[in-house]
Amino acid sequence: MAGLQPQSEPLYLTAGSDFTWQYHFTESDGVTPKEFPIGAEVYYLVGTLESSVKWPYVIEGDLARIKIESEVADLVEDGTPYRLFFKESTTPTTESPVLIGNVKRREPRAFRS
Repeated sequence: MAGLQPQSEPLYLTAGSDFTWQYHFTESDGVTPKEFPIGAEVYYLVGTLESSVKWPYVIEGDLARIKIESEVADLVEDGTPYRLFFKESTTPTTESPVLIGNVKRREPRAFRS
């Protein structure tokens, strides 16, 4: 098999809730912290390839974190495709998909009387 096979997972969003998440960059052992390479980016592309919105992470040292306000996250419909990328600032740049999937809206069931 050739090419990358990114992990496939849903991206859970709940109405009225900010979307927050973080990743720690580590050595190949998966435990030892390692600073992100200078100029690296981590970001979501939410939507189709023709019409997507970029949600960037803020990178500090070995930590990448994101916060998308509920007013923005609430606009994303159930089933919308997304891709999470790790971009290295090599020449030329290297963009690798880490996760792919679809948005799953998580909403409470309506109260039944």
